Amino acid sequence: MNEHRLESIISFETRIDEWVYNALCNNVLNLHELIMACPSVYPSDIVKSVRRLVQNDKIDSKYLLLLESPNPKKTNGSIKNINNSLPCPHPLDYDWRFSFSAGEFLISEIRSICGKCDSLLIFGAPSLYHCMREANIANNITILDSNRNVINYFLNQSENSNAKHFDAFCDEPFPSQFDVAVIDPPWYEEHAKAFLWCASKMCKRGALIFFSTPSIGTRPGVKQEWRKMKEWLSAYGYTEINRKNLSLSYTTPIFEINSLLSEGIKTIPLEWRRSDLSILRLDIKCNFERPGNSETERWNDFIISSVHIKFKNSIRKKGFPKLNKIVDGDILPSVSRWHPIRKNADIWTAGNRIYSCDDPLLSMELILKRYQDISISEILKKYLGRIPTKLEFSEAEKSVSQILTLINIEENEFN
Repeated sequence: MNEHRLESIISFETRIDEWVYNALCNNVLNLHELIMACPSVYPSDIVKSVRRLVQNDKIDSKYLLLLESPNPKKTNGSIKNINNSLPCPHPLDYDWRFSFSAGEFLISEIRSICGKCDSLLIFGAPSLYHCMREANIANNITILDSNRNVINYFLNQSENSNAKHFDAFCDEPFPSQFDVAVIDPPWYEEHAKAFLWCASKMCKRGALIFFSTPSIGTRPGVKQEWRKMKEWLSAYGYTEINRKNLSLSYTTPIFEINSLLSEGIKTIPLEWRRSDLSILRLDIKCNFERPGNSETERWNDFIISSVHIKFKNSIRKKGFPKLNKIVDGDILPSVSRWHPIRKNADIWTAGNRIYSCDDPLLSMELILKRYQDISISEILKKYLGRIPTKLEFSEAEKSVSQILTLINIEENEFN
């Protein structure tokens, strides 16, 4: 870790301590209230802050009991969750989805600023699609998403769905046609720029862009990131006309719940994660170079029922298709793309369970064909081009058994 990054983390921890200290001074009653009193700070960072403040004699040790406080009787778990019917989100897709309350807020904002518009683009925000259509705020609504499973879900739900699979880094944008766009890119610079590049191509001059951005408590350096982003926006034809901090909430996905559980965080508000809403106007349609994607790894999807597992599309290594443990408890205790263990994963579940595997493609082939009632011997013979050895057959059986166990665990979690 370089010195500048370390200083940034230390400075951010100091800010978290200030937010937590101020919240405790305002007599929060439980961990839920403490989490919601901080500006979208990751719950385990809040817990660490309380312990740090006690250790440094800044607060009384009685506050450690607050970390074990039970759920309040009325929690965000009872809030209408429009994400339950959608396909299960996967961490490798950076798939956090707006809550129902965020959808209501955006509908209200669009109505108050634009009235009823002719054409609306929803880009990377599938949970908004149904409520936006029902609200009748536009004559035509199009949803674009890089998740094929989500797009197929909408197309299967209604033949009138205007849903299209779209990759912000490589697919050809439609000609300018939209009056309003709601965009929710993953919270990394190249993704935000790619989404905004596409919006500038697909929206009319003068269009309004409702852009979700990370809030100040999300991670170190967010303020500096936004300062750079504003310079980029100005250079490429966008003007920020309004900003509403911490106004959009997300429903916590199962992979994040599991990650927090693996860190010992057993109770969280289901809509603790919040973003800032930046309202942009596209004043000038500039021709500028399309942003590139720094990620080169490719993954194959396996979906059965509500379970979603990804297998790395990698060159076959010398070894077997069984799943190998790389973290205690199998669940990665992080949802950040910068976690160092991520690079070792070859198989990754929607519940944030990760494993290494010498031959992930064979592992996927085995489980796919298992659901087609094809025997392991037949699969191996075709895959290897010869009759498998007893050891190869035994290891293949282990792989199938491991994945069937995973499917059972995650199906129960998601449902």
